[in-house]
Amino acid sequence: MWVKWLITITTIVVIMIVLCLYGFKLFKSNELFNFEEPPTLKVSVGNMELPVLKGSYCWTERSGLLKKRKCQKYPQLLEDAKSEPYSVVQGNRPLVIKFDKQPQKIVVSLNEGNKQTSWDITKTGMLSLPLSPKKYIYLIKAEWKEGYADYAVNIEVKK
Repeated sequence: MWVKWLITITTIVVIMIVLCLYGFKLFKSNELFNFEEPPTLKVSVGNMELPVLKGSYCWTERSGLLKKRKCQKYPQLLEDAKSEPYSVVQGNRPLVIKFDKQPQKIVVSLNEGNKQTSWDITKTGMLSLPLSPKKYIYLIKAEWKEGYADYAVNIEVKK
């Protein structure tokens, strides 16, 4: 009789170990997760949609009780943006920033030499472009409960 119990318990333990290893393999291989990228950003001035360069991001996905974080780091976003084409627009017009999922926070930064200016545009989703004719690179950081993403937009203001 004890042999029968020993075989039953051994079988149960082996089945549990196999199931745990299979579950761990699924978790590590992302088969349980359907990773999405951070929400899409659309930037426009008037009727003109501007190209956007995506930088670093971290995004958390949930599958039942499990969660997994995917991060991509692009520390050279500003340098990469400098080599991208600039969209020519008129100054003193609104730069409209829209996501397909509203972030909890949106901060736009402008670096001019050693001076950095930042605006929290979470409530308005827009800011006014400068009047001075010149090339500008706007860095946009958006935050959601699932993570964050950085973007860059190149603008050349002309009179």
